[in-house]
Amino acid sequence: MGFDIYWTVKYCGIKDKRLALAYWGAVLGMLLYALTSGLVSQHSRIELEDEFEGLVRPRLKAPKKNSHKSTLDYCNKGCRRLDQETISSVIGSDSIFVTTRVQLINQTATSCQDQSQICEIKWEKAERTTFFVAGVEDYILSIDAYLEALTFHRQDPSVPYQYATDHRNMAGCLLLIERDARAKLSSGNGDFMEAGDGHVLYKSLVGEKDSILLGDLLKAAGVSDLDAPSDSSSTKGGAASMRAEGFVLKVDLFYTNLDSLTLWAWMAGKRSTMRYEISARHVPRTEFKQSEVLGESDLLKMSRGEPLLKRTVLKRHGILIRFVQHGEVGRPSLGVLMAHVAVLMASVSLVTTILDICWQIFFPLLFAVDYNDDVFQMVEDEWKPSATSSNEKMSTGKIVKPKSS
Repeated sequence: MGFDIYWTVKYCGIKDKRLALAYWGAVLGMLLYALTSGLVSQHSRIELEDEFEGLVRPRLKAPKKNSHKSTLDYCNKGCRRLDQETISSVIGSDSIFVTTRVQLINQTATSCQDQSQICEIKWEKAERTTFFVAGVEDYILSIDAYLEALTFHRQDPSVPYQYATDHRNMAGCLLLIERDARAKLSSGNGDFMEAGDGHVLYKSLVGEKDSILLGDLLKAAGVSDLDAPSDSSSTKGGAASMRAEGFVLKVDLFYTNLDSLTLWAWMAGKRSTMRYEISARHVPRTEFKQSEVLGESDLLKMSRGEPLLKRTVLKRHGILIRFVQHGEVGRPSLGVLMAHVAVLMASVSLVTTILDICWQIFFPLLFAVDYNDDVFQMVEDEWKPSATSSNEKMSTGKIVKPKSS
């Protein structure tokens, strides 16, 4: 085969049941894929976006009912009832801290009373008071969140609540790990209700913030008992409980509108609606606590030249709940649909190429059937005198069949 030969396509039918079955079987399979899971599926006709920007405003509310202290085993070591403002604090724009154990430590300074000297200040613990917060699982966590799909909302800001909305305009659910069920957030009075199949349905008021019992959120994260041993790396011997050491809880807020972008809804012209899922996960081998000096700070006393004699340190162990917003939204796109059709057409060409390789190379080796001599033909350029004039010549093609061996 030299460089003076140009190969072009010649249509030639090969009457072979094996090739015909393989070709039409592949074409039929791709056609069924296109009609069922291909063109009908969302990813073949929908443009996706996963870049979000949002804001979460968590707040702790007082429990509707309190467990009696006598029924709480950890209250044998001392516990007190505190209001929600005392035991909770919002950290940054995406976290809230809930106190489970409190330590008040009275300390006295043992050295470096002369402020003109440069020495290390040492403190001795004179008195320690420790107690747990009673019934922390009964408090209610209120979640108000806003989310915006950056690109889609910037390109199409005219439609309200489609690509930028808050929880008050969406339906949502809490994913429960223990029962492997979904607690639906819909209209209702905010109480749990047992469904007939044993699953739990969670109801939330329409137009209000999501209110989730803190104990239920912990169960959704697999933490069914705060008095279980802590897996914190700083715990020695595994004696301290999760209630005593504290831990980090990661709460995922996942948003999507893909459920409303079915083929039938698209053909009917219905607007897509967003929904969200709340899932929680206990971050392993973590503890969390906050420390602060009550009253005037040591730096303020030192700035006035006063000696450091006594101070009270407040240590609060508890649950750091961190919220993370993410998701995936889509919108119908003709460009994505045409790209998917082009891929299907290219797949048909790929099947043809694979079958060509099979009958050209493998059929002669495996089945002793060789179609190459009948399909491939050489056409040579030949100059002949024309019938009208002996001085003019025209070019004709002459078929040269390969010699059979």
